[in-house]
Parts: sequence; structure tokens; C-alpha cells
Amino acid sequence: QLDNVFGDEMSKQMYAIAEREVAPRSNDAALIGWQLDNEFDFDQDFLVEYLTMNESAAGHRRAIEYLQETYSTVARLNDAWNVTATSFEDAINHVHDKTINSTRYEIDSDAFLYIFASRYFNLSYGA
Repeated sequence: QLDNVFGDEMSKQMYAIAEREVAPRSNDAALIGWQLDNEFDFDQDFLVEYLTMNESAAGHRRAIEYLQETYSTVARLNDAWNVTATSFEDAINHVHDKTINSTRYEIDSDAFLYIFASRYFNLSYGA
């Protein structure tokens, strides 16, 4: 579940797997790594995935925070994306508008993918 990357559940799950599977093998010289989870399909649009989550989900909140940090105001978001969103939460309703500045949207989508991947790999490394 994508929300777990920004929520607490993913971290708890990764640490539990590491404790159960890796700790007993920590002195094994042949052990060079351990996969804690199935890999994600990094071709998907994580910004869309997170913006469409329930508003109470940690992942949704992080996507909204990204837009707020990047644009400060909805007017700036609208100018950059060439859309007419009424709020940051409403931005999801405009990602498929024919008028959207697809180049700017792809920059934001890639930037959010970086945030997602950084969080995911930091959790993996920390466990």
C-alpha cells in the first residue's frame, strides 16, 4: 500500500522483517543485502496515486504538502500547470485537462517520485 511509505506502518513492517530475517544472519559473511519488500513500479505516476488517496492518508497529506511547498498559493499552481484548480486538493481533478502544461506537471511528478523514493529507500536502509 503506497500510503505506508509516508505513514508509520511501512517503517514498522520493514524493521520487523529485518529483525526476524536479517538479525539472525548478521554474522553471515555471505550476506550482502536483504530485500525487505517487493519493488514498486516506478513507471506509475506517484503524484496522481497519492493525490487520489483518502484525504486523511499520510501519503495524500505529503502530496498536498509538496504542492504547497512548491507553489505557496493555488494561483501559482494554476499559472504553472495552466489549470483552474480551486484548492491544492482540487489539483487532482485537473491533471488530465487538455490545457495542462504537461512539461511543468511532469517536473512535479518526477520531483514527487524523488520524495517517494527517498523516503522508501531511507526506510529500507534504516531497517
